[in-house]
Order: sequence, then C-alpha cells, then structure tokens
Amino acid sequence: MQKMKHAIAGALVLFGIMSQSCTKDFTDINTNPNETKVATAQALMAPALVNTLTANMLRNRNFNNELMQVTVDISESDGKVFRYDFRATWADYLYNAWYSELTNFKDMEKVARDPKTNNRSYVGVALICQAWIYSLLTDTYGEVPYFQSNLARDSAIFEPRFDSQKEIYEDIFKKLDTANVYLNNTTDGINANSDPVFNGDVNKWRRFGNSLYLRLLMRLSGKAEVSDVVIAKFKEIAQTKKSSYPIIDTTEQSAILRWTGVGPLVSPFLSVREQDFRAPGVGEFFINNLVNWNNPLIDVSKGNNSVNRWRIAGYQGGYSGVPSGYQMGQAPVRKSYFYSQTTTTLYNLQTDALTGQMLNAAEVQFMLAEAVVKDGSPAAPKRTT
Repeated sequence: MQKMKHAIAGALVLFGIMSQSCTKDFTDINTNPNETKVATAQALMAPALVNTLTANMLRNRNFNNELMQVTVDISESDGKVFRYDFRATWADYLYNAWYSELTNFKDMEKVARDPKTNNRSYVGVALICQAWIYSLLTDTYGEVPYFQSNLARDSAIFEPRFDSQKEIYEDIFKKLDTANVYLNNTTDGINANSDPVFNGDVNKWRRFGNSLYLRLLMRLSGKAEVSDVVIAKFKEIAQTKKSSYPIIDTTEQSAILRWTGVGPLVSPFLSVREQDFRAPGVGEFFINNLVNWNNPLIDVSKGNNSVNRWRIAGYQGGYSGVPSGYQMGQAPVRKSYFYSQTTTTLYNLQTDALTGQMLNAAEVQFMLAEAVVKDGSPAAPKRTT
C-alpha cells in the first residue's frame, strides 16, 4: 500500500513537471513572427468591397428583381417573391452581410487613423463605404443600430440600440463631409492592388462620396422636416460650391467594382447554375414598356432570337414579358429571359465585368435633372456618354 502511494505521488510530480514544460513559453513558441497581428487597411479594403457587392447582386437577382417585376420565377409552388409570398428569413441575409462588412470598414478606418499608419486616404474611403452601407441598411430596414453598432469587441455592446432614420442620415452626412475633406489635397496614397473599384485613384473616391451625398440628399428632399436643409446642401454640391464637391461627371468615373474573373474578383452570378440563371422570365411590366417605347436597349427589329445590348433572349414572336402574380394554374409561356451562354455575338450577363454597380454617371445625371425639374435652380452639367 505504501509503495502504491509513493508511485501515485511520483506520477503526480512527473505530470506537474511535464505540464510546466508544455506551457512554458507557449505563447512565444506559437506566435508566427512572419505575420502581423493587425490587418492593414489595404488588406481589409478589397474583401469588404467584394463581399458587399456579392450580397447586393445575389439578393438583387433573386429577390429585388422579382419584387420590382423585372423577372418572374415561373412556378406553381409557394414562397414565390413575385406573388409577394416570401418568408421572414429573406430579411436576414442582407442584414447580416452588411453589418459584417461594416466591421471590416470600421477596422479599416481604425487602422488608417493609427499614428503609425496615419493614412487620410484610407480613412476617407472607409468613411464613404460606411456611409454607403448604413444608407442601404436604413433605406431597407428603417430604424437600425447605428451609433452603437459593431462595438461588441471593443466596447462589449452586444445589444445596440436602434436609432431613428433622421439621426442616421444626419451622421451619414457628417461622414461624407469629413471624407470629402480628408480626400482633398491628401498626399497619402492607396495601394492600387487593394482597390478593385478605382485602382487607387483618390480623386475618384472623392467623387463617389460626393455623388453618394447627392443620392441621399435627393431621397430626403421630400421630407418637410428637413427639406430646406437638404435642398440647400444639394444646391451647394451641385451648383454654388461644386468646385469643393467634385462629383461623378463621366462614365469613367463611375463607381463600379469590376469583375476580372481572377479570384477574389469573380462575379457572384457565376455561383448560379446557367439553367437557373436563365430560368426566370422577364417581367411583362418591365420589358413590354421597353418594347412599347421603342427603347434602344432592345432592338425588336431583329425579330426572333435577336441579339440586343440588354442581354435578353427573345423567341416565339419576339420579346414579350411574363405577368407578375399570374393566377395559379395559368403559367404563361416564357418568351424572354436573361441569356447565360456566351457566343461570338451574344453578351453574357453572368460574366459581365461591369455588374458590380455602386453608383454610376447615369444616376448622377438623373439626380441633377430631377433637381432641375423639382426646383429649377441647380444647373445640370452637359450629358456625358
């Protein structure tokens, strides 16, 4: 018995020694000296942009297009968006995706503001991207977490309060004003390889930020409570102080994430099977109006199976849309749909490099024209090609 006690005691001592030897300098030994503990601003930028546009494009294809009668996913089953029969879980995807990328853009700003880095250009871009995503969130969901959002790690706020749209928009405008100042006359550069939108062109980022400002001001211009303030600011950017607020003037300045086909810049549409991509019919409301207006986006003069610049295939008598919300059991014949195969004469929307749209020159021209119609004072610049 005594020998057993000594054996147990010896084993415990040996175990203690081994435990100490296993944990001694454990942190130092398991730290890779070739890796940084903090991600750089340039490392955070491209993935956050790609992930945001990926979420936007996929949800646009399978939800927004159906909701807005652009496409109709012909089916007799339940849960179809074109019948306004969709589950509550549809709302989660964009909400989660956008807030996840806000963490990355906030980290990007934090790293860029660090005295060791001190890059005003990356700070300005981070502020613009935060303003862009927050505007998408509040326009989609209304009151959302803003001032306390994405602070779980740094401030242990796990249940952020929801803020009003008025408060959110007011602070978004502050972010855009700050970004405009930061990107003006800065000598801090942006790594071109980290920027899939403007290839490191700080001036174009500044133009995007101010054009985004116009978009959001236009959206609030009809709100009586703030209309005077936002209309005055719109005039300031578009007319009285336009030299201090450069905006997107040409198509080359458009904010578009270009899908090169080289990872990670691969269009999210390629994750959709070809047969699924072309399965929905183009909506009657949408395409029939284009045909009736003889819109140049569709060349109906070429007849069946004609090639057009909008990348729609038509057959059996030309272009004709599917009525959204058609009666159950009365599925119409699909005559027009998005083409998904590449030939020598037909474009392919799935592989189009320019589908990562954020804000383009055409939208800016429309906003300026709308301002002229509504107020008559902001001078719209000459139309660009």
